[in-house]
Amino acid sequence: MEEELKICKIMEEFSLCLLNQGIFEFKMEIQHTEESTTMCFDCPKLPSETVSDMLRRLKAKRQEEIEVYGWELLGQGVANNELELVGMLINDVHHEWVGERSRFVLTRYENN
Repeated sequence: MEEELKICKIMEEFSLCLLNQGIFEFKMEIQHTEESTTMCFDCPKLPSETVSDMLRRLKAKRQEEIEVYGWELLGQGVANNELELVGMLINDVHHEWVGERSRFVLTRYENN
């Protein structure tokens, strides 16, 4: 159950970031296997500067301390730190432009 809560937290914080960017139309998809969980976000095409900033903020390494202590409290009521929190809970992030859409793929491996 705790793993599912972490996935929900990642989805919540990334969604909040998109909403803060003025993106109110986006699709989310989760794919789960024994090895990993992949979360995809599809939204209207974002400017390259915005994507670069988002990717930079997401590049934080996954942190075991955050996973064990207090990840539930992080991000609550603190503006503009949602992507840093997400970066601490995922292993990999990828972005691609698909036509007029931006697609972010966040991956969390089961065995960090």
